[in-house]
Formats: sequence, C-alpha cells, structure tokens
Amino acid sequence: MIRRRWVASCLPLFGVVLTACAGDYAPRDGDSAFQVSTSRQSEAIHLATGSRWSHLGIVHLVDGAPLVFEAVGPVRDTPLAEWIARGKDG
Repeated sequence: MIRRRWVASCLPLFGVVLTACAGDYAPRDGDSAFQVSTSRQSEAIHLATGSRWSHLGIVHLVDGAPLVFEAVGPVRDTPLAEWIARGKDG
C-alpha cells in the first residue's frame, strides 16, 4: 500500500525522478514532491490548472530528517511522513 501512496504523491520534474515511485525512496535535498491534496481548495486548483496534482512541496533534510517545505497557510516545514499522510490516499 505504501508504494501506491508514493506513486500518487510523486512525479518526475526536470529529469529527476523520485525513486519513491519505485518503492525505494531515499529523500534528498531539493526533491520535488507532488500531491493530490484533500483541502477544500484542491478541486478549484484541479479545475483551474487541468493538472492531477494540487499541491507541491520541496524536500530538504534537517539533521537527517526529511521535511517538506510547503505553503499551507503560512509557509512551513512539515515532516515528510505527515505530509504524505495528509494527501489523498495517504
């Protein structure tokens, strides 16, 4: 099941593929993480952009722990596991 969650939460960007899509993801600074959000704004974003993705975060490591830099209200760091859990099918 976790492999499916990652597939739904990641996408190649600028030639970099998050290896999470293959089920063996090791977070690295600068990874882009795409998500289908469960927020109320998500549907409006889908309609306006035509994209299947409605949320984006940038992964960075702090003392070895993966965090996602994202804009949700204020811009903040969110632990990667929490970020994944908050997305659709997370």
